[in-house]
Amino acid sequence: MASKNYEELAQILSLTPMTQGTPFKKACAAGLFDGYPVAIAWGARQKQASLMILLRFKKGSLKVAPALLAERLATSAQILAAMEKKKLGGAERKAIAAATDGILFHWDYSFRPPKPEQAAALVRALIGAIKEIASPIEAACEVCGTTSMAELCSVNHTLLNVCSGCRQRMGEEDRRALEEYEGRPSNPLLGTAAGVGAAVGTALLWGGVAYSMHRIFLWGGILIGLAIAWSVNKGMGKVNLYGRGLTVVLTVAAVMGGDFFFMWLSAADELNESVTLDLASRLAPHFLAIEFSDSSGWLSLLFGVLGAVFILYANRPPSIKRDFVPIGRAAA
Repeated sequence: MASKNYEELAQILSLTPMTQGTPFKKACAAGLFDGYPVAIAWGARQKQASLMILLRFKKGSLKVAPALLAERLATSAQILAAMEKKKLGGAERKAIAAATDGILFHWDYSFRPPKPEQAAALVRALIGAIKEIASPIEAACEVCGTTSMAELCSVNHTLLNVCSGCRQRMGEEDRRALEEYEGRPSNPLLGTAAGVGAAVGTALLWGGVAYSMHRIFLWGGILIGLAIAWSVNKGMGKVNLYGRGLTVVLTVAAVMGGDFFFMWLSAADELNESVTLDLASRLAPHFLAIEFSDSSGWLSLLFGVLGAVFILYANRPPSIKRDFVPIGRAAA
């Protein structure tokens, strides 16, 4: 059963089978292997079944650029042999994410998942390749450098060797950050005024640029969403439900207002008339039919909302805490 693969793999590599607080939010095998923190799980990415491997090494010890590391792993004879492949395709190469302190490796599959023995062989091959250019994690705490009581933990989707003192200090920092955020004053009136101003300004700019260049750039919708969300959040002082709802409403209004301004200017040009309120009133009853006559109108709205959602996510309230799950005490 694929659901038990992680347990068999943990036994093969002497790792810990985990079901709670794992880096992948799913059952995995995790722990130290030859001094390198690893976590392996069978799951999916972008609707593609995949064996996922997180492998960390000492920060600052990597002797090559992360991009070069990813290329070396993709062409390693040992890694390809473990995967029983002659070479990796373009998508498989892009699925190798390398950083200055670790890698995230995906082995995508369509039918049968890799067996635990195959996954173990791949982990050994990966570590063999990493050993040549990056050092293992030392016994010391990665935060303060203290060697006493350091323990490998799963922390917010990664693996970290951290001592008990740093865990307590980081937890206190999280608590203070949340208290500071909750203590901020909220000014809905200023946030609304700032959002409305940004909506009007971006709508006029969007329509004017589209008219001058005789085309609508969908990426402009994202910029509208970004500008409005930033203005609302800046004016209000902190994110709340009203601000989130207002941002989405104003973004939709600004995108449609910009499209209307573009059509208004275009109609005046084609009819050889002045840009008057009378022309706008004659255009208004037909605006929605023209706007959504093809996919461009819907795409404009979608891109605008995407921009707003990005800012709202970036300016979300701080998380209550970082969860530290000691690997040694996380057995399934």
